[in-house]
Amino acid sequence: MKTFLRLLLGLLLLGSLGGAEEIRNYRCDLSVTSQGSLNIKETIRYDFGSEHRHGIYRDIPLTVRLSPGTIPFKLGFSAFSVEMDGRPVPWTKKEIHSPDAGRMIRLKIGSPSVRITGEHTYILRYHVARGIFPASDGKNDAIRWNVLGTGWKVPVHSFRCDIHLPQALDRDKVTVFSYTGRYGSTANVASDAIWLDARHFYIQAENLAPHEGVTVEVVYPKGLLGDAGRVEEASRTGSLLLATLPLPLTLLALGLLYLLARKSGALEERGSVAPRYQPPKNLSILQSGLLLDKFADAKDLAPAILELGRMGYLKIFNPKGNKPSVKRTSKEPGEDLTPDQRFLLEHILFAEGETFHFGSLDQSRRKRFYDRMQKLNKLLYDWAVDAGYMRENPEKSRFRFLLFALLISLPAAAAILYNAFLEYGAESLMPMLFSFLFLGVGFGLLVKSIRSRAYVGILFAVIWLGGSTMALLPLIQNFHFIDLLKGPLILLILLGIAIVFFYRRVGPYTRKGLEAWREIVGYREFVTRVEEDRIRRLLKEYPDTLDRGLPYAVLFGVASEWSKLYTAMHIPPPDYYEGDWVDLDYGLRDIRDGLSQLSEPVASSTGGFSGGGGFSGGGGGGGGGGSW
Repeated sequence: MKTFLRLLLGLLLLGSLGGAEEIRNYRCDLSVTSQGSLNIKETIRYDFGSEHRHGIYRDIPLTVRLSPGTIPFKLGFSAFSVEMDGRPVPWTKKEIHSPDAGRMIRLKIGSPSVRITGEHTYILRYHVARGIFPASDGKNDAIRWNVLGTGWKVPVHSFRCDIHLPQALDRDKVTVFSYTGRYGSTANVASDAIWLDARHFYIQAENLAPHEGVTVEVVYPKGLLGDAGRVEEASRTGSLLLATLPLPLTLLALGLLYLLARKSGALEERGSVAPRYQPPKNLSILQSGLLLDKFADAKDLAPAILELGRMGYLKIFNPKGNKPSVKRTSKEPGEDLTPDQRFLLEHILFAEGETFHFGSLDQSRRKRFYDRMQKLNKLLYDWAVDAGYMRENPEKSRFRFLLFALLISLPAAAAILYNAFLEYGAESLMPMLFSFLFLGVGFGLLVKSIRSRAYVGILFAVIWLGGSTMALLPLIQNFHFIDLLKGPLILLILLGIAIVFFYRRVGPYTRKGLEAWREIVGYREFVTRVEEDRIRRLLKEYPDTLDRGLPYAVLFGVASEWSKLYTAMHIPPPDYYEGDWVDLDYGLRDIRDGLSQLSEPVASSTGGFSGGGGFSGGGGGGGGGGSW
């Protein structure tokens, strides 16, 4: 039995070894022109073993950094050609982003409809416009190239690189260095340069493990080659300046945004708040909702309808399984109505009949409803100023704040986007920006729907966010999360968060407005705690405590908790509401969703590495690849 198990284990081991992929032979031919450009030919004999793959991919870094922290410098790749086994082969080229190497070209070689196995030979040719680097000693020039990138995921059995020098260089004018190993290694297990003639030498290495590369540096006196192929050392100062601009400009913009927000009333001192046990005096629900958060919006409509019901002007019918509706009573509008209550009653709910249904409306009726809602919002904003609660219409304050905030953020945003373009490239950056934009819209819809407690809107926002995330995942699958956090786009996100945060709070209160705000927040403290003992004591003095507090409980998001107090204290529900009373918050869902939808505008019917030099992976080019 033991002999059988050993034999089985040996067969499994042999099978696994037989199926392993490797590069049997990797040969690089690098020709240097008199202007410092490079013509490169890579011959890769790839052994798929027993694996069935479509082909290989080759990732080549497009840029290199002259020193850490500087903006990547484009090397100018062109004239790509690919063949397999001496014949043309399907291949595609696209730009991707690597967290280690930045912008890269990915050559995906093979057909998605064909699988291959065993050994195949791939030949890749391309041209590099700039191959002259500052030498590691800082005094001379150098051709420094990662002739075997550290991004290859498979071992390389045999490697050789032939380098052909131009007329201006020969064996007596150059010094050759080579570095072998993983990225950053200064060791060398490759052979010394083996000269075949005065302008042609090669180096070779054997049995390189995955992610072990070879870098060759050919150092020569500065100026022997033309300047067209030079990676300009003079650009380092400007590059460093451009690379460091986004952070100070962002910090400056954040400071100016803070000052602008303070001036616009977003950060005013509001004083301490004590709990209050009675609703604010002489304020309607819509007026209280506006003073609470400086917004007149759809989330305040459902509690405003309950308030009109409590005042005897309508009845609410909310049967399970059917769309809710409100029906006007025979009570005539009186002096007890505020202008916003009267407008809601006469011009929105019952402008076209004695009953208002929260089901779907045709487009023309939806448009009329939306137009009337805009008039109601304007009425509320004008009231806040005319009645002395706010120094300025909050909508005007927000518009002005947003305009100045965008102007303040423009220089920082421009520097961030320029750095992001250099870091990621247009092919990665533009889809990423659109995906982030869609995510931002989705989060905005989600927050708005949660604030309005509109469940259909929440569902739509979640679906929107899911779709945006799925679109973004292929773009960031090669990114590490920490690299995104360290990248320039995080500064743009911080700016956006700051603008939204301040925007939601803009609008200067008067002293009277701050006092009213403290009353509303104090009453919210009492309502949201739902303290049965205290409410029982209040009921003895104020029997209508529950009825008066119900619309505010809906406004503050504790409708179900408040409605349960009726049962706990053996008080019948209000006679103006017929429907689910056990879970009032859920029962009001269709009303909120309907109001939220009607308050929206009606749509018109129409893997490699690159670096500074002096170590493995420290030159231009390189990269890596694997199978697919």
